Parts: sequence; C-alpha cells; structure tokens
Amino acid sequence: PVGVAAAAFAAPPVMPDAAARALDRRLVVDALRSLPAPHRDALVYVHLLDWTGDAAARALGVPCGTIKSRTHHGLRMLRRRLISCRDAA
Repeated sequence: PVGVAAAAFAAPPVMPDAAARALDRRLVVDALRSLPAPHRDALVYVHLLDWTGDAAARALGVPCGTIKSRTHHGLRMLRRRLISCRDAA
C-alpha cells in the first residue's frame, strides 16, 4: 500500500523540546570537557559565567590578551567538536 511506503520515508519523530535541549546540553558539556583546560577555563569564565576578559584574566592569573586568544581558539575547537558530533549522528 502507498501509505506504508510513504511512512517509510517520513521524517523521524521530533523529540520533545525538553529532551532535545537535554541532548544538546549534554553534547555541549561533553565537547567542552574535551577541550584543553586553559581553553575550557577561559570559555567557562567568559561565556558561561559572563565575566569580562579582564576579570577572567585576573582570576586565572594570565594577561587579558591570553584570555582573548584562548576563548577564540577554544570556540573554534568547540565548534569543530560539535560539528563532528552532528556529522557522526
């Protein structure tokens, strides 16, 4: 029957919003944990805790330029890991 063939090519069921958000959060946390500690720390302070670069630099004992570099490179690494996860799914 035509209905059976159409069902076979239908889009997969959509996850409820809460489940999708939990999965996304888990993927981001796992990818973040996989980063080198200096990059992960800079990203956590600046993007998750919403600290200024100066405040993060003081807390981590490094120059502000180092925080800027680590967040830039950390975001690039994080993006690559998340794209890799998406492509593997």
